[in-house]
Order: sequence, then structure tokens, then C-alpha cells
Amino acid sequence: MPLPDDSPVVRVARRAKRELLDLVEAPTRGTLVPPRRLRVQVGNESEFFEEGKKTVRFLVSLLKLKPEENILDVGCGCGRVAVPLTKYINEKGAYFGFDINEKCIRWCTQNISPKFPNFNFKLADIYNKNYNVRGKGKGSEYKFPYADDFFDVAFLSSVFTHMLPPDVENYLSEISRVLRPSGRCLITYFIINEESQRLNALQPSQKRFKDLKQGHFAQNELNPEAAIAYREETIKTLHEKYKLPIKKIYYGNWCGREKFTAYQDMVVSHKNVIKC
Repeated sequence: MPLPDDSPVVRVARRAKRELLDLVEAPTRGTLVPPRRLRVQVGNESEFFEEGKKTVRFLVSLLKLKPEENILDVGCGCGRVAVPLTKYINEKGAYFGFDINEKCIRWCTQNISPKFPNFNFKLADIYNKNYNVRGKGKGSEYKFPYADDFFDVAFLSSVFTHMLPPDVENYLSEISRVLRPSGRCLITYFIINEESQRLNALQPSQKRFKDLKQGHFAQNELNPEAAIAYREETIKTLHEKYKLPIKKIYYGNWCGREKFTAYQDMVVSHKNVIKC
């Protein structure tokens, strides 16, 4: 009888296989290609490079990102988006990313920043039950290590899909603080609305979320941060509260949509300009 995928034996065997493949791959791996053991932590390893390039295309087409602008990557991982951005952001612009994964940040600072000094990475020592059980800080209290009104663009790819409501609310507050007036933002979510609930019920193989009656939905009650969804009206209310009104929602196919832009739902916001 085969062992379950989440058993300790299977996890150890899977990790050993990745480490072996890293050794085999190392002689031919480019200097801006993170090892397999890191790539697999930020999604489908086989689609790592194409997903990064796709995100850059979204940033340019949906947020009108310019090469000379300052951009913030919240949850930057091991550089999936940073690496393709090195070919787009010029010396007048700058990239800043932070993540709760120490190994990913170490790789980025050792391999990307030396070649591109305007690419900066920081570790955020934040607890997350699914991704950083050793973290000491709380997402609901974390202050982004950047000045007010510093960024032109901010984006979060598959970050709020792993964060509880108090953490999401604090992050939106911080994003609003560090964005310049009229700054733009792209955030991915799993959005619960009438359509996604209807389609999801017809797709048993897709992600199924349960309402935990705590302001969010989750696939796993014991480990909600593995995958979290929010009602559309909740997201809109929070964005309005923190002066990041939603300009457009591009719905994804996570729930079984036939017409979609990406896998997760993408929310485009612009920071409000307050006129005196």
C-alpha cells in the first residue's frame, strides 16, 4: 500500500531527490537560476521561469510599469519575478523584495544583488503556520521596512492566498503607506463570489473552500494558511478602507472558469489621491 504524499518518509524521499537533481543540474545551471529545492517552494517548479515572465507582462500591461520606476515585490521568494525584471528595470529604477523564507532571501542577495545593485532583498521574520513556523513576528504587526510614498508599483503574487484576515488588513495598510499618490498595485486572491461558488461546486477536482465563519474561507481547517479565500465584498471593503480602490478584477480559472486571465484572481488597485 503506497504511503500518503504528506507522510514524513515521502517528504524526506522527495527532498533527497530534489537535492540530488540540484547536484546534477548545478554545472549547467545559470547564475540567475535558483536551485530546484528553492524553485519548488514557490509553485510549480516546471513552470517557474514562464510564470515569472508572465507576471512581468502583467505588470507592464495592467499597471503600466516603467523601467525607471520603483517596484515592491511582497513575498518575492527566490526571485521568480525579480530575475526577469532585471532585463526590464533600468539603472534609474529600483526593485525591492521581501519574503519570510530565509533561504530564498539568502540566495537572492548572493546571486542577484551583486550583479544588479538596484535590486534589494530583505528577510521578514514573520510566523506562518504553512511556510515559516519558526517566525517570531506577526503579519498583523509587521511594518514594511520602507519609507512613506516610496514606490510607484507594488505587487503580491500568491501571498494573500496564504494569509489570515488581520495579516491581510495590516499589509494593505502598509502597501497604501509606501505607495506614492496614484501608485498602482496588483494583488492575487482566491475570490469567493456567486460565480466562483457555482463553478467550484461543479469541479470536484479543483480547490474547494469552506467558510470558517471568521471572515475567510479555507481548504484545511487545521492549516488554513495553506490556501485561503475571501468574499469579493470583503476585499472591496478593505481596499476602500486603505485608499486602494479596485480599478479592475481579472478573474482566474482556479474555480473552473473557461474564460480567464490567470490561475488566481488578479486585483488591480490605484492609491487614492486626496485633494485638499
